[in-house]
Parts: sequence; C-alpha cells; structure tokens
Amino acid sequence: MSNSDKDSIRKRLDSGEYKSCDKSTTASAEWWKSFNRIQDEKENIIPYVICIHCKSVLAYDSQKTSSKTLKLHFENCKSKLTITTPKITAHFTSEKYNHVASKHIKKVLNECVKFCAYGMRSFNSVNGHGLEFLVQDLLHVAYSTDVKIKGSDIIPHSTTISRRVQSMACDERRKLIITLKNDIGQVGSEILSADDSPTLHLVVPFFKKFRKCCEVRPGDTAEITDLKNILLNKLDDKIWLSEFHYIATFLCPETKSLTVRINRYKYN
Repeated sequence: MSNSDKDSIRKRLDSGEYKSCDKSTTASAEWWKSFNRIQDEKENIIPYVICIHCKSVLAYDSQKTSSKTLKLHFENCKSKLTITTPKITAHFTSEKYNHVASKHIKKVLNECVKFCAYGMRSFNSVNGHGLEFLVQDLLHVAYSTDVKIKGSDIIPHSTTISRRVQSMACDERRKLIITLKNDIGQVGSEILSADDSPTLHLVVPFFKKFRKCCEVRPGDTAEITDLKNILLNKLDDKIWLSEFHYIATFLCPETKSLTVRINRYKYN
C-alpha cells in the first residue's frame, strides 16, 4: 500500500466519511487491542486498520496479508508509550469544553432546560445519541451557510418525520433481507448439504427444524409473515430427496413422519 493510499484513508477518517470500529469478536490476539477496523461510507469493512495510539493506517486483510506487520507495529508503539503525570490544571479543566466559550455553554444549557420544561420531557431526553446527532448536524448546516436560518425553517413537520421513518424502515428491511440471504443463507446451505448433494442425516432433521421455525404464528407482523412464506416456498423449491433417501426414511424413525419430496428432473 502506498503512502498516498494511507493519506487518503486518513483524510476520510478525519472528515467523518470513513469511521473506525471495534475489532472482530474472533480476534483474540493481544496486539489487536491497539487496532480498530475501518468502515467506508457504506459501513463496509475495508482491508485497513488504524492504530489507536499513533493513528497510523496499515493494510490488513485476514485472507491475504500476514499479521506480522501489525505485531511489529504493536511492539514499536508499545515501547514508545510512556506514562506521564498530568498537570494539576488538568484536574480542573474539562477537555470537553475547553474549546467552547462559557457563554455559549450557558446559553445551550438554558435552551436544554426550556426544551425539557416546555414539552414536559424527561431530563434524560438530552442524554441520548439521537439529540447529539441532531445538534451535530445542525452545527454542520450552520457552518456550511452564511445566511441566518430560523429554527422553524429547518425543523421538519411531525407528518414528514413519520413518512420518513416508514421510508427508512423499508430501506433497513431490504438491507436485512439481503444480509439474511447472503450470510445466513450461505451458512444454512453449508449445513444442509455436503459436496453439493443432500445428506440425509443432516438435511432431514434440519429441514424439519427449519420449516418449524418458518411457520407463521399469531403474533407475527405482516413483514415477518411475508418473509416466512418466502422462506417456506424456497425450502419447497430447493430441498428434495433422491430415491436412496426415500428408502432410508423407512429405516430412520426420526424421518418416517416427514413428507418425502422427490424431484425426478433434478435426480436424473
């Protein structure tokens, strides 16, 4: 990886286009504690990591590259880290507010009080990430324009928010279906088959269990009901048993109660 690639990723991280995220749960090596993975603008993990100490960007792909470079970087960073005693002023100065004027902090505090009091809201309503994101985006809007904006001009109507929630929910639902098809579907296919052909001792019990999970229940929402019906149809289309499996079902007590579906076209 060239230095220009590192600089490009570093700039995107600084601008907020790319984000760092925690390491994978399967990464148990000690040196992983000093690194975070990097996500692109679509929240996909890219083959790079960032050191949490020196903020260096390094290439890493678990399928292609060795972890030797990360280990060496970890050892070098570890040797450079020194424990420093903070000055006494550090205990009296809040790092969170040292770059914001006190008059602005006081004004925001008063507005937060009004926000809670006028709407009879809980004081904890200002502690959530949602309000923090909203304020941050409003600050970005203010930075990007020289025109004075009224609050009523930029805050959307409740009906608009309701419609947008429905639209975002549909988008997230489509993403969920894609994730299920790409990830869970692949794992399920590996479990339900061996060497691209059905294996009775795996297919039949899992087929029965899978169908049981996909049965529509009274409390299911319309979306879950549609998803289960699609899965059931896919099971009926994809799962089939050959004549050898048909004979074996007479010998295995667990499979005698199952309906045997034979697709002669596929078998031939």
